[in-house]
Amino acid sequence: DISTEGLLFLSKPYLSVGTFLDLEITIFKETFCCIGKVVWIEKIMGTLNYKVGVCFTNLSVNTKNILSKFLNKLYNKPKRSQKVSSSTN
Repeated sequence: DISTEGLLFLSKPYLSVGTFLDLEITIFKETFCCIGKVVWIEKIMGTLNYKVGVCFTNLSVNTKNILSKFLNKLYNKPKRSQKVSSSTN
């Protein structure tokens, strides 16, 4: 799960809130590096994993724009049209 403000990922080791991480993220052929700060962590019941919420702390304007364009393409895919039938009485 990713946005222009941060991301969520799964981790086996516990990461303390406030921990800074050097991140390298590749989306298709675009790779960008940034620093992220752990803002929350949640144990996934029945597993050894954690969900980790990270906010980006130094994402450049250019990288943010690239990420935004990618997310817009991803989430605004044209949907298949559906036939709608109507009847009048």
